[in-house]
Amino acid sequence: MPVNAKAQETRPVLRIFISSTAVDLIDYREKVRDAVLRLEGLPIAMETFSASGQPASECMRMAAEADAVVCIVAHRYGYVPPPELGGDGKRSITWLEVDAARQAGKPVFAFLVDPQAPWTEVREQDRLTSEPPENALEIAQTVQYLKNFKEYIERRYSRRTFKNKDELAGLVTAAIANLVLQSHNLSISASRVWKPLFCHALQPAQHFRGRDAARQEIREWVQTSVTPDRVVSVVAAGGTGKTALVQQALSEAMQEGPHRNSAGLFVWSFYEDPYTEAFLREAYHYFTGEAGAPAGGMLERLQLALSGDNPHVLVLDGLELVQSEGDHQRGELRGKLNDPQLKRLLRALAGGVGSARALVTSRFPLVDLQAYSGAGHRALLLDDLEQAIAFSVLRAWKVNGDDFALERLLEPLNVNGYYHALSVAVLGSYLGNFAGGDPQRAPEFSLEDAQEFDPKARKLGRILEQYARVLAPAERDLLARLSLFPRGVKVEILASIVQAGGEAAGALIGLVERELAKYLERLKELGLVFRNLSDQRAVYSAHPFVREFFRNLLSASAESVHESVRARLAPSLEARPKTKPKDPLILDQYELLIEQTLLAGRMREAFDLYLDGLGGYKNLGWALGEHVRGVRILERFIPGDDFSRIKHHLPAAYQNQLINSLGLFAQDLGDLDRARAAFIHCRRLNTNLLAHKTWAIVTQNLAWVEFDAGRFPQSLTYSQRAVLLATEASFEGRSKYSHAYRAMAHFALGNIKASSVDFQSATEIIGESLYSFWGALEAECKLTRGDYAGALCQAEANRDYAHRNNINNDLFLLNALLARLFLRMGSPVEADEYLRAARVFATRSGDIELQLRCFQAACELESHVGDFPQAIAEAESGIFLADTCGFGKYSIDLRIALAEALLAAQSSTDDALKALQKARHALSRSEENDCQYAWGKADGLHFCGVAHLRLGERELARQRLTAALELRQRLGHGRIEETRKALALCGK
Repeated sequence: MPVNAKAQETRPVLRIFISSTAVDLIDYREKVRDAVLRLEGLPIAMETFSASGQPASECMRMAAEADAVVCIVAHRYGYVPPPELGGDGKRSITWLEVDAARQAGKPVFAFLVDPQAPWTEVREQDRLTSEPPENALEIAQTVQYLKNFKEYIERRYSRRTFKNKDELAGLVTAAIANLVLQSHNLSISASRVWKPLFCHALQPAQHFRGRDAARQEIREWVQTSVTPDRVVSVVAAGGTGKTALVQQALSEAMQEGPHRNSAGLFVWSFYEDPYTEAFLREAYHYFTGEAGAPAGGMLERLQLALSGDNPHVLVLDGLELVQSEGDHQRGELRGKLNDPQLKRLLRALAGGVGSARALVTSRFPLVDLQAYSGAGHRALLLDDLEQAIAFSVLRAWKVNGDDFALERLLEPLNVNGYYHALSVAVLGSYLGNFAGGDPQRAPEFSLEDAQEFDPKARKLGRILEQYARVLAPAERDLLARLSLFPRGVKVEILASIVQAGGEAAGALIGLVERELAKYLERLKELGLVFRNLSDQRAVYSAHPFVREFFRNLLSASAESVHESVRARLAPSLEARPKTKPKDPLILDQYELLIEQTLLAGRMREAFDLYLDGLGGYKNLGWALGEHVRGVRILERFIPGDDFSRIKHHLPAAYQNQLINSLGLFAQDLGDLDRARAAFIHCRRLNTNLLAHKTWAIVTQNLAWVEFDAGRFPQSLTYSQRAVLLATEASFEGRSKYSHAYRAMAHFALGNIKASSVDFQSATEIIGESLYSFWGALEAECKLTRGDYAGALCQAEANRDYAHRNNINNDLFLLNALLARLFLRMGSPVEADEYLRAARVFATRSGDIELQLRCFQAACELESHVGDFPQAIAEAESGIFLADTCGFGKYSIDLRIALAEALLAAQSSTDDALKALQKARHALSRSEENDCQYAWGKADGLHFCGVAHLRLGERELARQRLTAALELRQRLGHGRIEETRKALALCGK
């Protein structure tokens, strides 16, 4: 089976830009998008890119760079970009896109609605009866502009008319198919030739036998074009043979014919690379054909590429590496996916984004897909081997004897008529290679083996004990050292252990790399080791059961072996560099050194490397946004968040720093439960004089966790406690921050006077304006209350401070805030620039709060420029992320933003009903006892009222808007005039 077969012989994928008015043609655009996908093209439609707002110049550029433009025109003229956004104030964005394609010499396929066809959407002339009389002149002018645009199209292009969505789809299909013929001299049926991409090799069984029904089921599922089971998970205990089964089924499917050339096959092993971002980046490149991953919206664009009729297959092996093992105390389900992006992708596939599907192996059930069981997801529970198959495996390893002899041989492994696959294979390998195939020379088992907590592992251990006795000393010692590296190891690392000599080298002393490689290949032939490629270098590893056994046979201490690796790495890296590292390659080296230093038993030294070498959270988090790396490093100090592991190895102050940093990284990545648990543990650690300072820090961190979660009364309780602790400890440095956190909690709860007092207290402690993150919080409050000048002054000053001090976390948070602020001040171009910069950092860092702030800013920006489908897509994507991660505040704020976008679209009664639903949800959640979000209540009431007014329910509108006006007045809401105007429309 090919490995790393990245070269793809393909015809170019046609990029088709879809240009039309937005609100009235949503369903039509969807039909055209599907038609383009069926012809193996890539549709470029603005509503699909929920991570980037596009000004007119960007839309024109994309139209000009596309292979062709499909223009759809009905009865609306559409958004007219002003000069400051790249337009001319007269031509619609659709007209500008068509003209840009014409100037670039690109074909334009124009489709106009039949004037006689039934039409239920809004027409320009309909606005004469639905809008105030003072708009009549503008409406008449727009109707004339629409007529001019249609005449422009008829003069320059051959155009076709359509009566409905299906007819339009047929016309587009014919046009694009002809373009394919002209451009590539291919038949309509020709499609992209896909080559499978195995990013990592799947570990095969040396002698695979049986599993006929499961193997055929998977093979047919891979080969079929349409299936209701869009996600299939192969679930079984370790050593059952999940990976080997999938590898065999894929191999057979690929050998049976070239049918898969019409669709992609992408294979990823989380055993080899457990980082979701790396998986998404490779999958994005493979399925889209685009060289570089975008700054934002990579997941959305990958889903778009998978949303056509092609039966693409993603194989995800070892998903348990990114699933939770469960924690009853924390209420965490076993099998819950830890990464929200991976969860969104699998749910999208299960829900049917197209004909693409995923095949997953895991030790845990996919609890995140429970809602799709029998309707998009099917679990294939894998049993151990049946007796006849176990016999076949033994004979493949050249074990002698009739069925009776083999039955006696396997009896100790018998569990209700089934046999553990890995145990059978290792037993066969041992007898076939070292016992002349004689069943009489099998290891002996005892009754106690069956009574162990894990009898399968114990019996496998008995076989491996016998195996270890017959291996050559060098083979045994090599396997023992290899077993210290769970993610696999390269030959050069093993060579560095040998070069250290002494007990670290053991029986390997004097061997060079070439000889080590020869021994490793021998172990591979015996089925004890497998090999894959990483960066074109061989990486050797073994099954976890095998690793665990041989690790216990290590003749030297594990610490001495890791010390030899540490000693080789350490001289190349500074322990306390004056300038903290930024280069990813240098960060990788520090990370490896920290890992080996930890494993060498030097926890204090490893922590010093994290703190002084890498710069701790200040560098990894604030400056670089390396949150995933930060969590990965700290998890090695406290695997499974078992904080007791560091209790006797680090002073209490260091423990606090480490666990608090873990909490900060976890919160940045959206795991509020984990962050909360880390901070709470820190509060229990100290009883010395420094305790109050420590408690002040972690208590204010807890206050912000609860603020993000939308639990504002609890946030206030924690922040009040943080203020007291900082005061008692005379901890001025933290007192100012605690006051700022308390100010935010008061603000959310509607205690405006108390909030102002706390912000003033924090400012007085500093002696000047609040800066960086805390200054951003105060500026955000000013924005909410309509003090745009004050907010701008403070935000820009704080942005300069963050830039000077290399605090990128705060810098890009301020960018997101400035995007909203410039938009309110009528400067969408500046808003777009700040938003784009914020999104680049948000995507790269994985910072969930920043991503949510960007979704909100993007929704507001798209609404402002009239691209309502895009605004709606932004808000819906943000809501999904906020709900998934439990960021309750943003779940409310984004539903408010979505309600406003739906109402601003003014497209249909259905949108007004949807807006009412979203506003009601925000209002209901804001009123709950553990939330009490005053601003959510005020905005929820306002948009409920506007929605009722749009639906003609004037009395309900009056009630809601009256309550909204009262609350907005009390809060000093910056948009109170909107409520007064809406209330005036209710009449008496």
